[in-house]
Amino acid sequence: MFVSLVCMLRGVNGEVRKWRPAGADRGFTFLRYNLTLAYHRTNLLVRYGSWSASPNGGPLESLGYKQGHRIDVDIADQTWAEAPSFHDILIFNTGHWWWSSSKFDPIQSPMLFFEKGKPIIPPLLPPEGLDLTLKHMITFANKAMRPNGLKFFSTQSPRHFEGGDWNEGGSCQRDQPLSSEEVSKQQCVD
Repeated sequence: MFVSLVCMLRGVNGEVRKWRPAGADRGFTFLRYNLTLAYHRTNLLVRYGSWSASPNGGPLESLGYKQGHRIDVDIADQTWAEAPSFHDILIFNTGHWWWSSSKFDPIQSPMLFFEKGKPIIPPLLPPEGLDLTLKHMITFANKAMRPNGLKFFSTQSPRHFEGGDWNEGGSCQRDQPLSSEEVSKQQCVD
């Protein structure tokens, strides 16, 4: 999504300075418009890390969990937590990581969701965890955002590459925007 936006803006005005804003992974300033785009990479929007069972037991241990990934649904990841206070536009684009079985195997390394420091029982499935995370992060962004700032929330860019993985065949088949029916099939959080 970020790269697409940069490409569109470059098409309008090629006068661009590439740099790395404080706290961001990369950025571009479009000099004619005094517009800066900064990219803050964060996988899940919220703080996460590995979790291991306590020898003293606990709610997750009593359900048989021995290890996994702790996902704090109500704590913004430090890679972007300050961004709403100094950016005029904030775009959330997450989703790909939430369904990555190579990163979060549901058996070997499940996503274990925590709220206010405590595990959520019964454990949530990743789509439910994503919904709860987005609700918390939208609230966080609304409180932290500069006055008159704009926020866009996209859980995952629609798939446009079909017929294989990006590096194993396939092609980009779409050359038209999604229809209204296709858009309504996309998940959303109210």
